[in-house]
Amino acid sequence: MVWTTPHCNSHVLSQVSDLTDLPGREQASIRALFKTMVQVVEEQYDTARELVQTPLFARFGLADAAVGAVCQRKKLVLTADLKLQIALESLGLDALNFNHLRALSW
Repeated sequence: MVWTTPHCNSHVLSQVSDLTDLPGREQASIRALFKTMVQVVEEQYDTARELVQTPLFARFGLADAAVGAVCQRKKLVLTADLKLQIALESLGLDALNFNHLRALSW
């Protein structure tokens, strides 16, 4: 199962959606794929009030604190943020860096 998290005035999926700003047919294709994916993800919500109390908030801000909160529920986090990955792993949490996986496909 794939998990995501809404938080405050932003949303992890909105950030992903912004990355789909492509020309013409490519945009239509990726947005259709994105829409299909969103239909099957489970959203886990933590309040901003709770998230600002976490150690990750002080270092990384609200979005990454929300990602860390999901990770603490024994969920594997996939991120392109090396500093966040290292921080999560230092807390004994499971995180993979997307860029490392991408390198394996080359």
